[in-house]
Amino acid sequence: MPVLEEAGLWPAQITAISNLEKSLKENRPRALIQMATGSGKTFTSISFIYRLIKFAGARRILFLVDRGNLADQTLKEFQQYVSPYNNFKFTEEYIVQRLQGNTLDTTARVCICTIQRLYSMLKGRELPEDLEEESGDQLGRLFRKPEPIEYNPSIPIETFDIIVTDEAHRSIYNLWAQVLEYFDATLIGLTATPGKQTFGFFHQNLVMEYNHEMAVADGVNVNYDVYRIKTAITEGGSKVEAGYYVESRNATPARPAGKNSTTTSPTTPTSSTATSLPRTRSAPSCALSATSCSAKSSPAATVPKTLIFARTTTTPKTSSKSRRFDHATDDQSPCFLNPYAPIDIARANLPHWRQDGVTYFVTFRLADALPAEKLRAWREERERWTVRNPKPWTPAQEHEHHERFSQHIERWLDHGAGSCVLIIPEISALVADALRKFDGERYRLGKFVVASNHVHVLVTPLAQHQLSDILHSWKSFTSKQIPKVEAASRRLQDKQKMPLPRR
Repeated sequence: MPVLEEAGLWPAQITAISNLEKSLKENRPRALIQMATGSGKTFTSISFIYRLIKFAGARRILFLVDRGNLADQTLKEFQQYVSPYNNFKFTEEYIVQRLQGNTLDTTARVCICTIQRLYSMLKGRELPEDLEEESGDQLGRLFRKPEPIEYNPSIPIETFDIIVTDEAHRSIYNLWAQVLEYFDATLIGLTATPGKQTFGFFHQNLVMEYNHEMAVADGVNVNYDVYRIKTAITEGGSKVEAGYYVESRNATPARPAGKNSTTTSPTTPTSSTATSLPRTRSAPSCALSATSCSAKSSPAATVPKTLIFARTTTTPKTSSKSRRFDHATDDQSPCFLNPYAPIDIARANLPHWRQDGVTYFVTFRLADALPAEKLRAWREERERWTVRNPKPWTPAQEHEHHERFSQHIERWLDHGAGSCVLIIPEISALVADALRKFDGERYRLGKFVVASNHVHVLVTPLAQHQLSDILHSWKSFTSKQIPKVEAASRRLQDKQKMPLPRR
């Protein structure tokens, strides 16, 4: 194979592709790539898939996901990928099939499919379309005794040369393990949060380890802070007097009242953590991804940087340098994190603390929003401080850490550094429209603010929609539309930014 073309790739992506190709050269049947959410796993995957087809003779590659909307997003990423070797788009060179029925296109070089659909195909059954939108992990739990898969002559075991499975930590157990092991194919797993079982399934062959902390250190992701909020109830406790009336509310507004309802205590929520928000009428904000490009490259490089945390929010101050544009939406109270209900805690994936029905406070920034020199000095100072103050921290140390480091970042963002393309009215409106696009359908949008170089938002995911998917749709759309605005493109080129990899 020719030498990897490194232009447009982050160092971590270069390492992942190089290590994977070395593993394949050694004929190892399984490999695992761990990369933090937001560090470009999908773009990395498309890059090595392209090389395996073009230079290594791969006939057909299967890209497995566990939800239909992820399959749609993956197809868009393939359609937007431009070869660094001949400048053709991936789908101009090779046929990419998004499987939505039970028929494989024999001319397709890449098939994108949900794992639940492939299971149904192997069993010779039709899959109801709505089940593709259910998480494969959730569907798998419905089967206590997985129904075994037998050989299906219409889908031979040699159908695929390579299988790439996204979110490998969710798709390798119980029902779905059979799907992966049915084929005589090399397995490549992608995940941000591997467990011991994940390592075991992929034969301990971890070809890339790039966690959230590493991504933060490289400037690929931004760090997060946990704000612990004290209330009178969390400090002193509370009680419900005998005979106190507790009203009921309908958990599913679209259905008649009284059905599927839950009871709620009139007492104030007791605490909030990394995903919770205090009850407030302030207007914080979320940000989307923006893009940056140089005079040497086409304006397509995305710069999605994500920060998700909860804090005591105050009415956002107006900065003359950042020139914030406040877009008000319907005034709805945010939903609190319930410390007594199940909480999904992920080490690398954002958000780190998750719970159904809660409201998230999210911040994005442009890649050049923080001066590189200041950011480098900030990291070095933070590393020295961490060495002097190893965890666990006392409350005084947590306070000092926040004062010395978290507030620095917030002040620097307000200084309005970098290209500041979000200050352009057309771009500000574009971002606002993107945030409002699926309000009431996929999420409930709270207050948000578009500043000159960063954005904040309050958002509550609805039904089965995951925050990570919502953020991806915002970032993917805006990062592709911003460079199309002449004023933004000209400003980005004037700043002579180094190109960043596409996602």
